[in-house]
Amino acid sequence: MRTTDRSRLASDPYRPGYHYLPPANWMSDPHGGIFWKGWYHLFYQHNPDGAFHGGRTGTIHWGHAVTEDFVHWQDLPIALAPTPDGPDRNNCASGAAFINREGVPTLIYHGVPDGICIATSRDDMLVNWEKHPANPVILAPAPRGEYKVEGACFAWIEGDTYYAITGNSSREA
Repeated sequence: MRTTDRSRLASDPYRPGYHYLPPANWMSDPHGGIFWKGWYHLFYQHNPDGAFHGGRTGTIHWGHAVTEDFVHWQDLPIALAPTPDGPDRNNCASGAAFINREGVPTLIYHGVPDGICIATSRDDMLVNWEKHPANPVILAPAPRGEYKVEGACFAWIEGDTYYAITGNSSREA
């Protein structure tokens, strides 16, 4: 568990009392919520190094917390961090969590700059994540490509096929 310094922030009248907040620094989109082995897992965009977004500089990680009741939270170690020289070297951006066909918890996320990536975990508390060796599994096209790949927002399995909804857009000619 990460150590927290929430005590100095507790008197802030604008700090939510029951919504999850990270122990420190910047937090953005919650994503990747999943129920696994009796715990509700929350993943969220997080900069563990400062109270700012950081743009496209490799600062965006996936924070991780668990709860049994949505009131009392336990912070867990960072779930995803950018891999130097990897497809997510600039950031581990938006994504989702799901259980794959083999029954393994899986994260799908936008690895900036190269495309949609996945990672899996086989431990009960989902602390250790292994990024797929073939990442990105959906490649972002070249800068002048026909479309733009953004964050992975949702993923599911139907029959033998995996589906994902992403924030894509077409490029202007």
